[in-house]
Amino acid sequence: MNLKRFALRAAILAACTFGLATLSAHAQGMGGGMGQMSPAERSARQLDMMKTRLNLTDDQTAKVKDLIADRDKKSADLRASGGDMETMRPKMMEIQKDFSDKVKAILTDDQKKTYDEMQSQMRGGGRPAPPPQ
Repeated sequence: MNLKRFALRAAILAACTFGLATLSAHAQGMGGGMGQMSPAERSARQLDMMKTRLNLTDDQTAKVKDLIADRDKKSADLRASGGDMETMRPKMMEIQKDFSDKVKAILTDDQKKTYDEMQSQMRGGGRPAPPPQ
């Protein structure tokens, strides 16, 4: 019985140590988070993620790449205009909504469902969306 208890404690300690090391690496920008990437790297990563998760065709991938570039240019232009965040926020949200609507226009119905799930997860801080009730 003592051996089982020791093994359980050792496993818990190892899991905690791994978790803390992962959090530390992530906080230092080594965990692959988007916060430390350049805008071009973030855009490339988003395209790769969308291509993989949505199983985009080559034609769809090219269109999404163009949409991302357009969205990023509009966002950069808005930020460069020098407005305050309170004024820019609704405009940024409009740019993002326009991007999302254009992406959905080129997706199949199944891809749209997956895209909506991805959006829901992003709004929820990366947690999976709750199951439908």
